[in-house]
Amino acid sequence: MDARRAPPSGEQRSVRVTVLRPFEVVVDGEPVEVPGRTARAMLTALTLEPGRPVAMSDLVTRIWGERPPGDVRLALRNAVAAVRSRIPDGPGWRLTVTPAYAQLDVEPAAIDLAIARQRAADGHAAALSGRPQDAAVLLRQALDLWSEHPAVDPAWPEYAELAEERLVMLEDRLDADRAAGRLEAVIDEALRLIVDEPLRERPHLILMKALLAAGRPHEAIAVYQQLSATLADNYGIDPAPELQALQQSLRAGVADAPPAMAGVLMIRLHGIADTTLSLPEQARLLDDWTGEIGEHAERFAGHVAAVVGSTVVAHFPDDHDAKRARQAAEAWLLALAADHRLAPLGEADRPRVSGTVVAGPAEAGKVMVNGVPALIGVAFDRGHTALATARPGELLVLETLAFPPIAPAGPER
Repeated sequence: MDARRAPPSGEQRSVRVTVLRPFEVVVDGEPVEVPGRTARAMLTALTLEPGRPVAMSDLVTRIWGERPPGDVRLALRNAVAAVRSRIPDGPGWRLTVTPAYAQLDVEPAAIDLAIARQRAADGHAAALSGRPQDAAVLLRQALDLWSEHPAVDPAWPEYAELAEERLVMLEDRLDADRAAGRLEAVIDEALRLIVDEPLRERPHLILMKALLAAGRPHEAIAVYQQLSATLADNYGIDPAPELQALQQSLRAGVADAPPAMAGVLMIRLHGIADTTLSLPEQARLLDDWTGEIGEHAERFAGHVAAVVGSTVVAHFPDDHDAKRARQAAEAWLLALAADHRLAPLGEADRPRVSGTVVAGPAEAGKVMVNGVPALIGVAFDRGHTALATARPGELLVLETLAFPPIAPAGPER
């Protein structure tokens, strides 16, 4: 946009600065173009320390790393001139540059990072005061300010610090959601998080608590044992005392056998409602396909455990590597490719399928919830989570969830 003149003395102006996404300055509701990487890097570094002087040597390192230009002063002078031509000093914004330091005076409340931190602090306070739903809302608002591409350079130490800060906010939000009773969503998300962060203890603690609240203590113990083995292998240490205390209390209350290892196949049917088939024909096709998936599952010693909307879930007891589940899926997909009922439909009009195959703790039908057989086990959770990412036409074969068997209770190492 065109250069902005500073407002007359006494007038106010609104300034907003973004660093958790690609760098941006908004003045009186209008984005201001900050030209050049040097100017954007300079302002990003100064925004991280609002109202405080940043030593010129540190600023040069932030902008150019170990390869500064031949004439650093000229490069900085040009960058500062470019910024001032577009954002003059005035209310809400003042850029000071001297040979020794640079400083950006901008209200913390105008910076997205400060806003995110305040909302996270408010969320933490709400959680401590027993308001988990309010806490989850505030923490979600804080996390929504982040993007996958923040303005901070990955080479800067602040990049890792901000990544850790965001991860703590995510853990706080997961724990608030757990306390608010959103157990299924928390279990799904925490399972993904411990895959990404296998050495991080708090997501495992949140997952264990969610599994316990969902009536799945054996799986919570298995999560602990997997973490314990991972920490021992990598660092030679035990889980934190809070985790140890939780697993000991879980063991004391566990009497029934844990879910056995099994194969799980999930098939989702896409686009049936978008075909030219009539509604009765659509319903008949869905019923036929469900029955055929069941027949193929039975060929490989499995059965259909549940049908939820257009998703069919098949369970294969003692299928420790999901080999039978995969064979059933492949056999049905071959039959589907030759299905004469699809012949009248054009290629673009044909329904598509996606699926997941996984092995892990999984049990079907032994527990009833509201008169419906419950699907218990992390293999069901992992398959469901992955199915949401599978594209039509894609069958995802996932890594086996090989939790160690629950060992007899004994003294901690």
